[in-house]
Order: sequence, then structure tokens, then C-alpha cells
Amino acid sequence: MRIFFLLSFISACLLAVPGQSGANCMAGGCHAGIAGLRYMHGPVGAEFAGVKGCEACHQSGGRACSGKKGGVWHLKKGRICGTCHRAGTSTIHSNSKKKCLSCHNPHGSATSSALLR
Repeated sequence: MRIFFLLSFISACLLAVPGQSGANCMAGGCHAGIAGLRYMHGPVGAEFAGVKGCEACHQSGGRACSGKKGGVWHLKKGRICGTCHRAGTSTIHSNSKKKCLSCHNPHGSATSSALLR
């Protein structure tokens, strides 16, 4: 299972083309800061490949996004990180009670493949 997630992530990153047009969260330049990260979280890379990766953590709270207007999105409730990271892509501290976002950036990192802040 871990191999599947790893291969999916690598495929999404290899297919990632910054500035790609199309109907996804990375189109339109709204998230240029995220799109420019050197190391991307799997769902962010998936957006570049045309998969709705943002929906792994976010849910629609209103109108849909478009290249000209942003949409309304909210974080899903609960332990979002654990949804995937306990299901085959775990790390040595995935079952920790610590707050993941205190150390990790959920979108990616310019300097760390561990997505450290």
C-alpha cells in the first residue's frame, strides 16, 4: 500500500507543470506560492496532474473555483492528516497526539522533503 501511494505521488510530481491551464486549484495563479514549492505534498502534486487532490483535506463551502474567481473552501473536520497517513503512508510519529501542522506545512516546502516548516 505504501508503494502505491509513493508511486502515485511521484507520478503526480513528474506530471506537474507550473502554470498549467485547466480547471484545478493550481490554475489561474491564485496559489502561486504553493505552486512554486520545491517539495509538494501528494495532494497538491495531484492537482497538477488533473486529480482533485485539494479535496483530500478541503471541502467546498460555496461556489466552485474558476481561473478568474476563487471559490470558497474549508478544512474538513477531524484529524485530516491521519486519514491518509495512517492508511499506508505513515511515518514514525503518525499515531502521535501532536499537532501535525506545528512542524509540517500541509501544502509543501521550499527546503524539506519532510515538508517541515
